[in-house]
Amino acid sequence: MNFDIEIDDPAWATLPDATFRSVVTDAGGAFRLPLLVFGSYRLTAIHPQFCLATQHGLQVKDDQAVVAPTITMVRGAVVAGKAMRAGAPMEKLTLWIALPLTTDPIKTFTRRTGFQARAVSDADGRFRFEHPIPPGTYVLFATVDRRAKDEPALRNRAQKENGREIVIEAGKDRLDENFELPAK
Repeated sequence: MNFDIEIDDPAWATLPDATFRSVVTDAGGAFRLPLLVFGSYRLTAIHPQFCLATQHGLQVKDDQAVVAPTITMVRGAVVAGKAMRAGAPMEKLTLWIALPLTTDPIKTFTRRTGFQARAVSDADGRFRFEHPIPPGTYVLFATVDRRAKDEPALRNRAQKENGREIVIEAGKDRLDENFELPAK
């Protein structure tokens, strides 16, 4: 299994090569990351057969060893399909899987910081999300505007306009889900 460490402190993010450190675990899942500077870290476990798993708030305060909390990885489904408009393949369409929008302001905040994944369709309209998606109910939607990658408001509007619910069932390892964008 491959674990990545990412520094959460935005002040460190500007330093070249200082943001990410990686290590491969042993057979029992143990690992060591020596020489971390004091600060707050986010630990992400990556494995091609499992969903990404993240643990926030790993604090390094002094020269003592820090025992990272156990990260439990879950199996999910690879989501792939074909993006179309009026029966023709859509190239370079950005597709998103996200938690459903809500009108509850507290849940809306959770939604913005919660799960989302992004994929881009190829010349034949095919798309595949890079990592398995955890079991649950989501919205699959598309954005045409390239700025949507960095602007949540554009994603929220697209989700309302063309999003549709998808359900990833526990134990299912693949979901083929074609996406038809409404005609102009």
